[in-house]
Amino acid sequence: MRWISGFILCVLLFGCETKKPENTLFKKVTTEHSGLTFRNTITENETLNIIDYEYLFNGGGVGIGDFNSDGLPDVVFSGNMVTSRIYQNIGNLQFKDVTSSSGIITDAWCTGVSIVDINNDGKPDIHISTAHDLFLGNTKNYFYLNETESKEEIKFRNLASEMNIADSSYTMQAVWLDYDRDGDLDLFLANNSKEEYPKNNAFGQRKDGRGKSTDKLYRNNGTNKNGILQFEDVSREAGISIEGWSLGVAVMDINGDQYPDIYVANDFLSNDVLYVNNGNGTFTNKVSEYFKHQSHNSMGIDVADINNDGGLDFLVLDMFPEDNLRRKTMFSEIPFDRFNSSVKAGYQPQFVRNVLQVSTPSGFSDIGNFAGVSATDWSWAPLIADFDNDGLRDIYITNGYKKDITDMDFVDFNNSSNVFGSFEEKRKALVDQLKKMDGVKKSNFFFRNRGQNKFENETDTSGIQVPSYSNGAVYADLDLDGDLDILTNNIDDEILLFENKSTDVKKDNSSYLRLKFNPNAENIGAKVWVYSKKGKQYGEFHPQRGYLSSVEPFMHFGLGNAAIIDSIRVIWPDDTTTLLQNVDTNQTIAPIKGNSKIEVKISKKLEKAYLEEIAPPLDSPYVHQENTFDDFKKWPLLFRGYSRPGPILLGGDINGDGLEDFFVGGTANNPASFYVQSANGNFVKSPFQKSQDEIRSENSAGCFFDADNDGDIDLYLANGSSENYAHPDLYQDILYLNDGNGFFNMETDALPKISFPTNTVVPLDFDKDGDEDLFVAGRLDPNNFPFSPRSYLLENDQGVFTDVTEEVSPELLYPGMITDASASDINNDGWLDLILVGEWNPVQLLLNKQGRLALDLGDNGLKNTHGWWNCIRAGDFDGDGDMDFVAGNWGLNNPFYATGEEPLRLYAHDFDKNGSIEPIITYFNQGKEYILQARGTLMKQLPLIRKLTKNYHDYGEKTFGELFDKEKMDSNSIFKAYELASMYFENTGNGKFRKTPLPEQLQWSPIFDFIDIDINGDDAMELLSVGNFMNTEILTGHYDAGIGQTLEYNQTKGEFELIKSSKSGFDITGEARSLLRLKSHSDDELIILGLQNDTLRYFRKTIPLSKNQ
Repeated sequence: MRWISGFILCVLLFGCETKKPENTLFKKVTTEHSGLTFRNTITENETLNIIDYEYLFNGGGVGIGDFNSDGLPDVVFSGNMVTSRIYQNIGNLQFKDVTSSSGIITDAWCTGVSIVDINNDGKPDIHISTAHDLFLGNTKNYFYLNETESKEEIKFRNLASEMNIADSSYTMQAVWLDYDRDGDLDLFLANNSKEEYPKNNAFGQRKDGRGKSTDKLYRNNGTNKNGILQFEDVSREAGISIEGWSLGVAVMDINGDQYPDIYVANDFLSNDVLYVNNGNGTFTNKVSEYFKHQSHNSMGIDVADINNDGGLDFLVLDMFPEDNLRRKTMFSEIPFDRFNSSVKAGYQPQFVRNVLQVSTPSGFSDIGNFAGVSATDWSWAPLIADFDNDGLRDIYITNGYKKDITDMDFVDFNNSSNVFGSFEEKRKALVDQLKKMDGVKKSNFFFRNRGQNKFENETDTSGIQVPSYSNGAVYADLDLDGDLDILTNNIDDEILLFENKSTDVKKDNSSYLRLKFNPNAENIGAKVWVYSKKGKQYGEFHPQRGYLSSVEPFMHFGLGNAAIIDSIRVIWPDDTTTLLQNVDTNQTIAPIKGNSKIEVKISKKLEKAYLEEIAPPLDSPYVHQENTFDDFKKWPLLFRGYSRPGPILLGGDINGDGLEDFFVGGTANNPASFYVQSANGNFVKSPFQKSQDEIRSENSAGCFFDADNDGDIDLYLANGSSENYAHPDLYQDILYLNDGNGFFNMETDALPKISFPTNTVVPLDFDKDGDEDLFVAGRLDPNNFPFSPRSYLLENDQGVFTDVTEEVSPELLYPGMITDASASDINNDGWLDLILVGEWNPVQLLLNKQGRLALDLGDNGLKNTHGWWNCIRAGDFDGDGDMDFVAGNWGLNNPFYATGEEPLRLYAHDFDKNGSIEPIITYFNQGKEYILQARGTLMKQLPLIRKLTKNYHDYGEKTFGELFDKEKMDSNSIFKAYELASMYFENTGNGKFRKTPLPEQLQWSPIFDFIDIDINGDDAMELLSVGNFMNTEILTGHYDAGIGQTLEYNQTKGEFELIKSSKSGFDITGEARSLLRLKSHSDDELIILGLQNDTLRYFRKTIPLSKNQ
């Protein structure tokens, strides 16, 4: 039984009555009223139990259809150990169980319910998927053909065998699509399987069709001589060959080519699959081309436009908890090695959290953390729909699991029970423990869409707060009042029916439009655009949604207080279109298919973007290369690494020929290089380092400046990276002097000794003596994290630099872990001031008092700006004659949040008094301050935790203050972050700043660089920004949602606004570190982008320079 411990780790990856709010959006309908008595009861036995069968509590589905054509939606529930049941809607949210007379009898372990009118007779049929029988033997799927006469007794007949779709795979759900566009519906089966090995072992995903969990595609070949439709398994020839332990599946047209595509959400380590339709009867998996990462234990999926931008967005669920107790009992430690080995085996990165993948011009970006929907515990069905009819689609999520086998205290018990005793004794002990185990019985979630890609958790106030083990769910207007009600299939409890009261509670702001579609070949896949004063809404008709379920055969659009719809456009699966104009709201329409075909216009060219990407203008390609140093093996308590600072980019005319050249920094044991611009605009590589010792360091910053006042530019090269923690000599910065012809020589005695990683170099003539001095900032002390390293103010004396920090600005000796700085005359007194940003640091302003720099502690608007800042860029953005600045922070698309009242904290203390510092990060969860790190990870560094907490449950319940006495800690060893948003700081004069968050899309990822450039010829500077960060511990996951953004300043509003990438032409994926702007040979401007482990990218302006430029 030792295997169960491994299985559980694999699953993870690694009393008081409260008064309910009145006038809630939803109202629970009692079983006594509804008559919906179905309960999916699971009875464990010797064959079927959670020890031997990991999918025991994965539940069943729900399906909606008007089975007797009386205008009322009926419902069917699939049962696992109980028979599936069908209920007829008799009005007023009341239902009658008609199972016994309907012909629907199931004696297998049923999973998904898929509703379709397969024979186009206007009557919805039912496909019920099966996994196995009650002895885990193979069973066949059911297909019930609807033989009900209109408004008569509901009757079905199982024709699965006759139709050749009585498939005996372990099927979770069936979806219908006309993949070959021949006018009939084909069948796709999302399959799972029982395996004899741990499903999270990184064997590599089999792609040859031989995996037991490979999905299947059945082509509809039309009817036989008896009039019965015949299906043929064409999986192999269609390219459906990739194994995956499928739980969810959705159909959509992801690329707009009118061919249906398929997304399969796979459990455990098996990557999700995106089968893109090639239009020739075959599919190709392109999941890694469209998505940068995935959820790890993917469960249910829904696809809809959540932000009304006209693009489809994907919500895939996982099992990351919202509360600290569940998080700490679910994860023992952070499995770095498991993650790295899976990536090496070819798996795309996966993280244990829900992902909300929103469409962007360059693919999809996961903004689940930003949106507030990433943590909903053991989740199953996501349903995206406009439940409050305000024009924005909301989210309902089911969750729960009857036996919490992810509980690490149970894992510890199982490990200890396997030491002694016979097999029978061990098994009995385990069974007894499981009987006492609590389940994850929580309320399902409701998130209201607040616009701007933000959702508000209204679970406690919406009327749906009922603890349950919920699985499949659907939405449908069951009472025909114009809003969407909710039904869920629950384990061991009766179903949940929530009546939507939107049209009652919000009478004046709850307009709607409902479009009725028969779920047949003529309609499935139809695309609808609705235009009103609420803007544009888009949707596709695919009833199979969420988890194991089929929603109502309607498309529902909330319209707020709109009375008239400007127009409705439908594109049907056969490319014909229908246009309706000036349509009244608050009605249901069955659109009629038109005769006109889609018009393809090719004469009108798209408006030219301001920037265009060009081929590398280099004589030899450059590729940034990092080594495989692992920060987390050395510093496992950190949530991010510090070993990958580059590539750095610098620009300037190094040889005096009037053409700007550029410099690219090197990584450890990879040389830096100049690229010299030639007369034709190409760049020629020019290496300059003369010894192996010069390339051992990792370049982390630099600058061109005239160090020796001889009229040419010299090079200061800073060295950093945490990987050289044991070799401080590799942190020595270097000065290279230019001979005037572009040849550089290292000056060994020009700089003082530097023994810390530096990340910032700023030239500034702080003493106004006519030469360039330097501020050089320490990034971190890798052997004393997170305490401040040394920083340096270096005075220039004829090309030799002296450390004058203590004499001129002692506050710069240890200013923190500085990431960037800017020298600007903030107060217009003629002296250059200095602004610093850093990690766990506030924004710091040092004013120049006639050659002495002093920290400004006045009321300057920079109080409590402590953050995880990465970069800063100064400029007079509002054109009022003083210097403002923008600062790149860590962003808001992460599992952490920080405020003045509930900051992130880092306690740097020798907790066990062994002579070493343990950096413990804390965060606030539900109003209390908890340790961020997992118990197992922290115990390895601080064994004292084992004594302070008796088990994982105890660790999850205890706050930081209950474990350690904060009052006894030095306040200087407590670091705080109050702000994670990237910001615009407007200089309002009189030494004060006003801060404003930068636009939403800049908060999707950490920002690492800005440049200002006039890209549209209006003589005003726009801003380009880049970011993303991948070197994180894997429970936090990659920050990869950023796509590069372009901003323009709105003088009227006094803030920056986003220029869409379709207009700017600037669209970047990848881990960007640096931006460089320089003049090309033809006086055009060239933009160069530096990315981690990638080639450089190049953009040029398409708009001619203005006269003023």
